[in-house]
Amino acid sequence: MKNLGLNRFILITSFLLFILAARFASAATYYVSQNGSASWSSCTVSSTPCAASTALANAAAGDTVLFLAGTYSVPSSSGWSVPGFSPAHSGTSGSPITFKANPGDTVTLANTTTNNAVGSNGSNYIVWDGFTVDCSGMASTALGGGAIINAASNVTLQNNTFIGHTGSVNDNHALIRLQSSTYTLIQNNTIKNQLSSVPNVDAAGIQNFFSTYTTVQNNLVYNCGVAFDEKDAGQNEVYRYNLVHDCGNGFHGPGNSSSDIINIYQNIFYNLTGTLLDIEQDWPGSHFTNNTVYNTTNGIGFWSIVTSATALTVYNNIFYATGTGSNYVVSYHGNGLAYDNYNDYYGNGSSVIFQNNYSNDSLSTWQGLGHDTNSITSSPNFVSTSIPDFHLQAGSPAITSGRGGSYPSAMGAYITGSEIIGLTSSTSSTGSAAKPDPPTGFMAL
Repeated sequence: MKNLGLNRFILITSFLLFILAARFASAATYYVSQNGSASWSSCTVSSTPCAASTALANAAAGDTVLFLAGTYSVPSSSGWSVPGFSPAHSGTSGSPITFKANPGDTVTLANTTTNNAVGSNGSNYIVWDGFTVDCSGMASTALGGGAIINAASNVTLQNNTFIGHTGSVNDNHALIRLQSSTYTLIQNNTIKNQLSSVPNVDAAGIQNFFSTYTTVQNNLVYNCGVAFDEKDAGQNEVYRYNLVHDCGNGFHGPGNSSSDIINIYQNIFYNLTGTLLDIEQDWPGSHFTNNTVYNTTNGIGFWSIVTSATALTVYNNIFYATGTGSNYVVSYHGNGLAYDNYNDYYGNGSSVIFQNNYSNDSLSTWQGLGHDTNSITSSPNFVSTSIPDFHLQAGSPAITSGRGGSYPSAMGAYITGSEIIGLTSSTSSTGSAAKPDPPTGFMAL
């Protein structure tokens, strides 16, 4: 009986190992070209590539599809939620399906359709890596253009350049759109030129509808109407190490959620012509910490729809030349702030804060309301605002004036000075070659 049990165990184990080996043996690298015509089984060498449509229809878990150099026309799809290049299958945890520009090749996906170019419609564990997605040729009436991730889990967009266009639509004009998705990772992309010719329409670099556990990190975002649009009820979102400049708004939060947890830390925002955080909803449990803000027309604005007194925790930020003149650094109408302290307000004029019904108050009045009792108004001594380089020079008061404890005490995006803010491939003013050192934990109130 013991031998029978042992033999059965060996048989079952061998069978499982055979299945596992077969699964990994089937994973391979395939090649695509503009004029490729090979069958799926024949395109495992670069000299016999297949068409992109063949790869999208056949790629399975663990496969890598390399697009050879060239400009590919994005095909039309069946609707807004389906990208032109739409994977038919899902990958798995540890074995995603990867669509990638062949290393060393320039691969442009030119979109002149009315749909988005890449992403996923219901397929999980998909990676898009290394493409230039050019939507500049789209009609002004076309929505979005770059990527759509709809009803999908664990989709990654990385190392891409997304080029937008100026739209004339009334709403939801986003270069990258997330819809009802989970665990999306958007990292090390350039996202630019998404604008609108219609007043008060948020042409967004990234727009989020009902998606959860999204991480947006180390991206360069510029020349967009709004960098990040938390449109409706996104939860457990992380925005970190992003470099955002020359946009309208930094964030727009127009939804009506009472359960958002949005953590925004160690980002740099500069030259915004609108509002840093334009919030029209409750953001309970959310943090805006260790960010650097420079030359921005308005800072953080909460409007009348906000009802929660625990909407946002704000500390260890540098606000330099933000809200000058008759504009504001922080404005709230009713409730909105759970905690606001240990920030550096410099070069913001004598009336740095608006609060409650837009009455004009000085920092001392704001402190009297229980906010910012430990904030400073000293120059953070950036290395340069003209290059720009927002590292802190030795002796900067912002290095030691932040909230301490379990959280680093430096104010601004550079806690250690070795972080990369923006693209990880850049070692200029955005950081050094070291990977970011994230905060050890958010402050417990």
